Amino acid sequence: MIDRILNFFRKSYHTLNTIKVSRDNLLHNYRYLASFNKKVKIAPVVKSNGYGHGIINVAKILDHLNTPFFCVDSLYEAYELLKTKIKTPILITGYTNPENLKVKKLPFSYAVFTLDLAKTINDYQPHAGVHIFVDTGMRREGVRIEELPEFLEAIKKLPNIKIEGLMSHLASSESRKDPLFLAQIKLFKKAF
Repeated sequence: MIDRILNFFRKSYHTLNTIKVSRDNLLHNYRYLASFNKKVKIAPVVKSNGYGHGIINVAKILDHLNTPFFCVDSLYEAYELLKTKIKTPILITGYTNPENLKVKKLPFSYAVFTLDLAKTINDYQPHAGVHIFVDTGMRREGVRIEELPEFLEAIKKLPNIKIEGLMSHLASSESRKDPLFLAQIKLFKKAF
């Protein structure tokens, strides 16, 4: 009896949520952001399944724009894009377990904020680029500013590390007057 009731609910359930992505609007938004400063390249963040809009759908729309890379959160998301033959380079911005990089060569770049990960990339992914992830106030992950000089000295000793960039995570960027935003920008400039 219970099986029949459960089967009834399984068969009749339909999600009430629908997300529609407008290709034209997405391209317009990208081009609008890119128009602010021609010297700055925009790297679309497609992590967390394209923020619920579908990582593959969003990446396919933006793939032809010659962006420097797509930002994803995890090795899993990077693989999802790789399987769909996305041409844009991929930067994994979230934590990557160093053990996962010892299996085979991967065509990705990585956010680095631990020496353990940097050493593993040096030894097992020598072609990979890295972005030094600096903690400017979120306190979740990243190299703390006061530890950055020592961290960079250690990185310099790894011959296969190719630093492509410096990055951080802003807690709030909606207001240029927000005290936390201003403090984070100040720390990021100090790191730069």
